[in-house]
Amino acid sequence: MNAYDVKKEMKDAYGVKTKPMRITLSKASYLKIAGTGNPNEKDGAYAKAVRLLYGLQYTIKMSMKKQWEIPGYSPFVVAPLEGLWWLENEQALETAHKDQLHWYSIMRLPAFVTAEVLKEACLRYEQKHPDADTSEVSLWEWEEGDCVQILHIGSYDDEPQSIAKLHAYAQAEGYQVAVNESYMRFHHEIYLSNPHRTKEEKRKTILRLPISKKEEE
Repeated sequence: MNAYDVKKEMKDAYGVKTKPMRITLSKASYLKIAGTGNPNEKDGAYAKAVRLLYGLQYTIKMSMKKQWEIPGYSPFVVAPLEGLWWLENEQALETAHKDQLHWYSIMRLPAFVTAEVLKEACLRYEQKHPDADTSEVSLWEWEEGDCVQILHIGSYDDEPQSIAKLHAYAQAEGYQVAVNESYMRFHHEIYLSNPHRTKEEKRKTILRLPISKKEEE
């Protein structure tokens, strides 16, 4: 049986090109950890969240080799890391100090992962990593809705150039960017490259912004 790979099964969402495009995304399940602060801080909250998300995903992925039979289990490829970012009072992200950032670090889950499966995965992970704290991890269902997206190649600090293209494209299509964390609509990044193994100028990141119909003037 071939392992399910969300990047191949949902090419419109994960096989994004360097030209802006519009997409509508339905509800999906994610692992989620919420936090604040600079994502570049060594061994900070964000770094710990990322390690935990990967650790739990691989705990579930390798369950069949650990005498743990999950109902409905099927082989899968661990999905890319994703991040949802915002600031207080709807400030523009590019004007922020990184220590002011709020974030959800998320990873998409296969359909067979339930709250009970996640609970067991957390117990097994903590048994293997006694210093780990899985209390902040949750199973989250999120419907992203209408968005514009683009593949950004290069440094994270150069993202404003690609974001400007998304704003211009949305306007030209009769939409407006509608980031609002109160309505679960976020600046969304999907990391297709490992930043520890990929040169800055070659990093691939999908940038996605929520949109709504432009208000009549």
